[in-house]
Amino acid sequence: MGNEYKFAVAKCTRCGQSLSGEHVEVIGMKGILPMGRCPKCGTAYPLEEVKPPEPPEPEAQPAEVKKEE
Repeated sequence: MGNEYKFAVAKCTRCGQSLSGEHVEVIGMKGILPMGRCPKCGTAYPLEEVKPPEPPEPEAQPAEVKKEE
């Protein structure tokens, strides 16, 4: 599975389309920066890689105490 990307900007400066939270495909590279396009007007913007959340560490379970009968 490839990396997931989102826009580095929250709003398109040309058409005003909200870009925050949108996951997009990389359309090309500008140097080392991955680039994507606004879905409404096509203006190119830099992208950021979406980091998957790290799973929480398991909590230590207390040892069971056996009761003597």
